[in-house]
Amino acid sequence: SIIRDKIDVSTLSSKTLKAILARDKVSAAGVLERSELLERVNMLLDNVKAEISGSGGAEPSEEMLCKVSFPG
Repeated sequence: SIIRDKIDVSTLSSKTLKAILARDKVSAAGVLERSELLERVNMLLDNVKAEISGSGGAEPSEEMLCKVSFPG
């Protein structure tokens, strides 16, 4: 997963960023700039990290860590 492996999303291609958003059901419709894709992926990551930290300090489950992952 992107979170578990601490992947720098800024190094990913636009195609990969779009696929990540599509997999997690985040619309990229009308997004033309790579910077906007990065912004949306980073917001998605922030939301998942907040969910993980909101689990009361418990070790995050594999499901939670894999919530945002590479497509395919």
